[in-house]
Amino acid sequence: DNNCHIVIGKAIGGELEEDIIKAKERIWIVSPWISEKYAELLIKKQEQGVDVQLITTSSSNKRHQKGLNLLINPVEITDEEKYDYYTRLIYISIPFIFIFGIGLIPLIYCLNKRRECHWIEFESPINLKIFKTKYDDNENNEFIHVKSYIIDDHYYLGSLNFTDNGLWDNIESITRFKSKKILEEGMDEFQTLQKHPLLKEKRIDELGLLKEEKTEKKSFFQLLKEEIEKRLLIKK
Repeated sequence: DNNCHIVIGKAIGGELEEDIIKAKERIWIVSPWISEKYAELLIKKQEQGVDVQLITTSSSNKRHQKGLNLLINPVEITDEEKYDYYTRLIYISIPFIFIFGIGLIPLIYCLNKRRECHWIEFESPINLKIFKTKYDDNENNEFIHVKSYIIDDHYYLGSLNFTDNGLWDNIESITRFKSKKILEEGMDEFQTLQKHPLLKEKRIDELGLLKEEKTEKKSFFQLLKEEIEKRLLIKK
């Protein structure tokens, strides 16, 4: 039957990868793990106008986390009106500290309030759904272990994850369907899986904040030094 093709073996991901590279309409993937290489490919295809959707997990696997990090981007948000207001108060407070020795508490208050005017949100360049792993957040969660690929009019089911190991290194199995009926059923199942009542979602901002925690936090004195230097530059 030309509508169904089964392959079992090693390095069986060539046809699937080629289909993804050539995709024009849709790439809908369910894979518990993803490699950096394939995360970059999904971003590229989204930029080309392809409808890219991925269902994956919050697994702490280092290679998976590297791929996932590429799919979670920080976006800086600033309340400009309040930011400018507290900046003006900061500039007013600084001379009082050096001339009269007062104004430190108002300055600290304004620096903290201005910091609240600037925050980071997270978004993904693709339609990304992340479900928690078995014991994520010390909970007993259901774990998604499905691997399926809807690439334009082709539907793939198998054992291989969307990783270098899955497509090229492990002995895996994959079945490709070209049947329109099976494709439609697969698309229905994909959309059902996105809202599955037994699966707990991990918000991308939770994972994004873990990335941000690794960045250095500035102390009050660092912030004060920066403000004084800015004020001196303005006067010049």
